[in-house]
Amino acid sequence: MRSAEAMRVEQGGMGGGRPQPSPAAIAQRRRAAFLRWLRQVHGWLGLWAAVFGFLFGVTGIVLAHRAVLKLPVSKGEQSVVQYRLQGEPRTPAELGEQVSRAFGYEGRPPRIVAEPARAVSWNSVGVQQPERWELHFAHPTRGAKVEYFVGSASARIEKFDATLIGTMTRLHMATGVNAFWVLLLDSIAASLMVLALSGTLLWTQMRPRRLLTAVLLLGAPVLAAGWLTASL
Repeated sequence: MRSAEAMRVEQGGMGGGRPQPSPAAIAQRRRAAFLRWLRQVHGWLGLWAAVFGFLFGVTGIVLAHRAVLKLPVSKGEQSVVQYRLQGEPRTPAELGEQVSRAFGYEGRPPRIVAEPARAVSWNSVGVQQPERWELHFAHPTRGAKVEYFVGSASARIEKFDATLIGTMTRLHMATGVNAFWVLLLDSIAASLMVLALSGTLLWTQMRPRRLLTAVLLLGAPVLAAGWLTASL
């Protein structure tokens, strides 16, 4: 008596089994599976970008139409302070620590520009300018520029206090923000790039003719921009 396995093998050999899919059918299934996965990625990234994109869109409209909305046009108030130092700093970092404690900039290291001593002309008279330090403190709501000549007893500080419009502008430009905000902006920018690419692939349905059309339509402006940039 034949086993059930032998009978199945015999039936398969006589044509009773399922036909093997053709290479074209396999490619079609893979393309459909890829498009389903791509549609899910496109949807989730679109949700992430939509939340913050809406906020950036609202603030962008407010900045563009602040005159119509009768919002304060000024981005901030500037003032100049001659700060007397508590002892002569030996390094720009020490100067930054003094200014940070005095004006509340702790936790935000300044950007330092140090110029060596050099000969300059003052009223047609050659003089030796001492080493000059310049420190920049940045925050979304305020900032300061510190100028100090080595050996002086005081430093000149230009303070900037941002208004609502100024704060929104500085946030848009990522001025004085922390690493978390920078990563957040980078994630939104990357999401928009992936959305553009995935949206294009979904439109093409991975069909050769549409892929070629997309490459031509998207590649032409990129090539033109590169050519114009190189010709400048």
